[in-house]
Amino acid sequence: MKKFEIGETVFCFYGDTLPCVECQIYGKARLTLAGQIVQNCMFHDGSDAEFLIEHIFATKDECLNYYKNIINLTPHDIILCDENGTVIQSIPSTGKIARAQEIRTQIDEINGIPVYKIEYGNTIDLPEPQDNTIYIVSSLTAQAAKDRTDLYIPADSVRDAHGKIIGCRGLAKI
Repeated sequence: MKKFEIGETVFCFYGDTLPCVECQIYGKARLTLAGQIVQNCMFHDGSDAEFLIEHIFATKDECLNYYKNIINLTPHDIILCDENGTVIQSIPSTGKIARAQEIRTQIDEINGIPVYKIEYGNTIDLPEPQDNTIYIVSSLTAQAAKDRTDLYIPADSVRDAHGKIIGCRGLAKI
């Protein structure tokens, strides 16, 4: 493990809730890395903090690229756009689709049309978590696996002039 010097700026990956927080090392004995006490960290806003962090990186780019494996388990390519709607990245579908089990029970009939109550159960075809990997899934799949921290959904839809979704501006957590 790299030893950081007092006064050095580092980028700390605390997991999904606080990814890539910039901090400055100012001592020893309080910053924890993977459960072991490593060093103190002071955030650039001046607040002291003690967090269980997952990784420390020397540069922001290293930190931001920590999750380098993005696997799209939806049936569509994920098209990421900037604020102007310009495509900045495309994440192709793997062709494997993670889903939530659908439990359908007919509860009524209206004018000959069956009416169902639908509940969602366990996930189907959702791989086990892997290091350095996140999965893009549907909202229903993410809701069915709320305990998973590696699941993301497309967020902030971008639509064309006809209202059709053509991309998104980011990813979100359920």
